[in-house]
Amino acid sequence: MNHFFRPILFLLAVVVLPLVLLGWLGRMLWRDQKAAWETQWRASLQRELQDSDQRLVSEMERIATQLDALLAITSPTEIAVIELAARQPLVRHSFRLDAKGTMVFPQVSHQDQLSMMDIEFLQRTAPVWNTGLPLGRGTLAEDAKLKSFSQPASGWHTWFYGDGPQWLYWKRLTDGTTIGVEVERAAFFAALIARSENNKASARGSRLRLTAADGTVLHQWGAFEPPALRKPVMTLVASTPLQHWRWELFLADTSHGRPPKLPFVLAGTGVAALIGSIGLLIFMTWRRDLRVAAQRVSFVNQVSHELKTPLTNIRLYTDLALDAAEHGEPQATQHLSVVQEETGRLSRLIHNVLTFARQERHGLQVHLVRGDLCALVRRVASHWRPLLERKQITLNAGGEENCEASFDADAMEQVLGNLLSNIEKYAAGARMAELTVSTKDGFVEVRVQDDGSGIPRSVARRVFEPFYRVRSDVTEGASGTGLGLSIARALAEAQGGSLKLESVERGTLFVLRIPIKNHQPA
Repeated sequence: MNHFFRPILFLLAVVVLPLVLLGWLGRMLWRDQKAAWETQWRASLQRELQDSDQRLVSEMERIATQLDALLAITSPTEIAVIELAARQPLVRHSFRLDAKGTMVFPQVSHQDQLSMMDIEFLQRTAPVWNTGLPLGRGTLAEDAKLKSFSQPASGWHTWFYGDGPQWLYWKRLTDGTTIGVEVERAAFFAALIARSENNKASARGSRLRLTAADGTVLHQWGAFEPPALRKPVMTLVASTPLQHWRWELFLADTSHGRPPKLPFVLAGTGVAALIGSIGLLIFMTWRRDLRVAAQRVSFVNQVSHELKTPLTNIRLYTDLALDAAEHGEPQATQHLSVVQEETGRLSRLIHNVLTFARQERHGLQVHLVRGDLCALVRRVASHWRPLLERKQITLNAGGEENCEASFDADAMEQVLGNLLSNIEKYAAGARMAELTVSTKDGFVEVRVQDDGSGIPRSVARRVFEPFYRVRSDVTEGASGTGLGLSIARALAEAQGGSLKLESVERGTLFVLRIPIKNHQPA
């Protein structure tokens, strides 16, 4: 069960937890970035509304300049004041106050001398005069908060009458009197709108509205028609003296207030892929280290078993040989031959272990000498023939009689010994083994073949890996450390040659190639 949960816990610690942390950090970063982006976006919309409002203010200032020039009369007689309305289409009616703020024109005390236009003007402006405050002053409550104030020389005055706000523009003369005009609201509004056209709203697909205090739409720009219940994304109260109006901005697409997700997605995916790759690499390295550690433990167990078995046999057959020798029995020679075989087996095992240890520490070192490789093959075959015959396997050695090559004799004996030992242990059902020597393309080629059950193709590439043993019913009970073929290939390559497993219809075929020329491999 521990072997099942360990990889899961490892992946959780190395991959899943970092990815969860990355996701959390990414979410926090996205939230902060989104808030900053939205703040900038709303600031840009605010500036746009302020630009629209500034256009209104600029037009108001332009109209105020015109009215200032209109009211700049040196002799504000009644006739001169009356003529103000005729000289400016924006003027609906004119008025004059004395230095005390009392209405001089139209004369309220002479009702019978007033025209209908004068009477209507007085009715419309009655809320202005009834406050008792001079023009340019706020309400009594507002003035009470101020310790001192200076009255302006001219300005706008707004009041409500009928269906909306009305405007007066007044100017205080040097003699203390005040003259002013009532603005024609329709003409005044038309002049404001004409100079306040907003092209951004039309180009961007939005709707910009100028609304009255009661929500009535005074004017609007842009092709987008917002739904009835849609709220504006940004509002702004118009500047004085239009403070009773409000700017409203509607957008067809409100996603501009969010940062683009693609860079975050790409960056998150890239980092996640990097973490996943690193985690997978670490996981694979960890699994490999575990496998190697397990193989080393298995190797120690196998070596212990391999050492114990021949030592037990040596001790047993030595006792039997001594006992047979004391009684003059002929089995003594047979027992000693078994001791000899087990000693050779023990020697090969130790030799393989030492060779592997040298390979792990410093690499294999060989001493190439010119010699007859065919003679060495025949000698090895004669040594192994009786051992294989005990397994009912006939070993034949054939091919060329003489073949000069550059090789290390001890290394070659170990290579061939490991290949033949492999047949002895694992060639189930084999009845024939052959050692064939030939020369080809500058190499001496030794073919080691048996007619046993063979090696499955699915694991053919792994048979040369250290500690690897083919798992099957045939090898389950066989002894071995899993080092023989790995060491055999390493020794062959150390001599400048090669060892390969070839595919045959039945059995197993190893092809060993050693170069003929005398040279030390790099």
